[in-house]
Amino acid sequence: MRPMDKKQFMQGLNDSLILWDVGRMFHTRLSDEVHGELAVFGIGSVDRELTTSRDCEEVAEVIESNRERMDAALYADCMAELGEIKDDMKWLASKTGRRVMEIEHLLAEARQKAKECFPLNDIIMGRDMMEEPDNLTIGIVARTREKCKLIQKTIEGW
Repeated sequence: MRPMDKKQFMQGLNDSLILWDVGRMFHTRLSDEVHGELAVFGIGSVDRELTTSRDCEEVAEVIESNRERMDAALYADCMAELGEIKDDMKWLASKTGRRVMEIEHLLAEARQKAKECFPLNDIIMGRDMMEEPDNLTIGIVARTREKCKLIQKTIEGW
């Protein structure tokens, strides 16, 4: 078996790389599945963005007041999802959560700038959210030393 050259390696890495906005991982509303099941029972007024503890309490009150109309599994699903939403809110409000989201915002901006400035270059950006969330990594494939120097100079100006 022949060893991979740099271009093949980068193409393989690029093909398997998933860039994901961390903000999308957090729940701010009940799932579509739960909404659909609640609609079958005629339980409305829960299909909205939940951004405060009070929002969660209001939805919990609606669910609790309709508990007898739904089966145990649906009630458990509702309460579990509300619990996840509350946990996400708590983490986002924490010092770590605020810092990680700050960094995530900066990373999203850097990705956009890099796409605009270097549309023909392979770009890899990310960070290790668990081990070193403050350490951003940017990788841009440069085909020549001159292009590498230009990229470095551009990034230093950001």
